[in-house]
Amino acid sequence: MLCTEAFAVDSDPRSRDRALAWVAMLGDARAQARLLSGNPSPAWLWATALTGRVQAVDRAIEMLEDETLARHAGEVIHLVAGLPRHDERFWLDNGAVAEGDDPDVALPKLDDDDLEAELAPLDDRPLPLPNPETIRLWWEQQRGRLDAEARLSLGLPFDGRQLLHDLRKQSMRLRHSRALELAARTGGVAQIESRALTAVQSAQIESLADQITQVQCQRGLPI
Repeated sequence: MLCTEAFAVDSDPRSRDRALAWVAMLGDARAQARLLSGNPSPAWLWATALTGRVQAVDRAIEMLEDETLARHAGEVIHLVAGLPRHDERFWLDNGAVAEGDDPDVALPKLDDDDLEAELAPLDDRPLPLPNPETIRLWWEQQRGRLDAEARLSLGLPFDGRQLLHDLRKQSMRLRHSRALELAARTGGVAQIESRALTAVQSAQIESLADQITQVQCQRGLPI
């Protein structure tokens, strides 16, 4: 059902985007390969990052100079392959980091933000602008060192320990998706309220830490 929704040409865009994310997180290698051959968009790039596949980085590299997708592409390369996020050689700016009136350089003021909107990582303003030249060179050096048959997170095999790390340390953009995958892979037994206060999330994560490290993240599930 999820695969049908994800790859249907006439499906509702928001439903399709959600289905793509689920296929990325839970699909087998064949389903993920089909996803990776899709048409570029911000939601599609986010889904490719969730696959954790080396091929997702290959696709992202192609979009580093795309005016509308470059920041999303840089995020994919960071999340999958571990491109250093705070190394200035790889980034041309730091993204929007503060509130303000200029929508091109700042996030919306709290009073103006749509708090009822679905929390989806499609806004590229918080993301840094990648430096295509230095990133391509870095990828040429790194690609052969990574396992092209495995799901990766930050350049490491995506297993239960890495899942725990991502829940503890990664941004809210990724933490929500990781919490959804955790719930799905444990049959709903292990759940993190990823939209709760940070202190609540942290307490939940630590209470489930041992269980999280045992989660199998490489195997596809029936979807």
